[in-house]
Amino acid sequence: MDPAVNLLSTNNDEQPQSSALFLLLKGFVFTCFSPVYYREVMKRSFGFAVLFLALFALLPAALLIVTISVELRTLASIPVFFENNNLHSVTVADGVATVEGRQPIYRSEEGTFIGIDTTGYITSIDTDRFSQGFLLTKTELHIVNEGDYEVMPLSDIPATAEDPFVIDRAIIRAFWILTSSVMLLVTFVMAYMWHFGFRLGYLAALGFIVWSASTIWVKDSSYEKVLLAGIFASVPALYLTRLVHLAGAVCAAIDISIMLMVWGAALYLALRPQKPELPIPDML
Repeated sequence: MDPAVNLLSTNNDEQPQSSALFLLLKGFVFTCFSPVYYREVMKRSFGFAVLFLALFALLPAALLIVTISVELRTLASIPVFFENNNLHSVTVADGVATVEGRQPIYRSEEGTFIGIDTTGYITSIDTDRFSQGFLLTKTELHIVNEGDYEVMPLSDIPATAEDPFVIDRAIIRAFWILTSSVMLLVTFVMAYMWHFGFRLGYLAALGFIVWSASTIWVKDSSYEKVLLAGIFASVPALYLTRLVHLAGAVCAAIDISIMLMVWGAALYLALRPQKPELPIPDML
């Protein structure tokens, strides 16, 4: 076969793939306002809609990771806390902590307290001022998390392979990198599965209600097409739901109502009969 013919065939195959990808990406925005977009995607297969949902689920999952990363900056201050206060190591042996470095040392900012004091000068965390943080005393570990105050005797800490148990700068830094990376990875996977797997199942169940209602005014309505429209309609519904949540209205009934209203509007725009174009009169 002529190489020129092969090259032309390859180009033709790549063009639909490029157009399909562009159509998927357009859905992040065009689903919010474009009836033309809904009519165009209704011509596609159901698999195309599932692919779109799989792609779109990356967005809320990524935004959640960004939010958590910002919040983790507070915990990231723990390695810096060791370095800035010239704290070399903390040793726990037989339920008693000893510190190599000056004491007491603490850091308090934006409702967070981090402190180490085995001298007895600081004995607890002021929950009126701080909602999260920890304090290590000679015999106890005090932890505050959103107002919940917990005191753990160091003697209750499970025995380790090494005795005494030593925490130094290198261990803190390595532990922070490992735990934060694993936390972000696990959170991303769980958030992605929620926004893709759970949302697909949620739409599939809710679709029976919308499909039953749509048969009243659309005789040839099919469940597959209704669900396809719902997948794309879930994008503006999610945006609108987030705005409602920011306004303080967090309620499952409101979320479902928003989804049903947007879904119905999308289905109407996609399936309503189009007026035939009038011929342009000949002026000659």
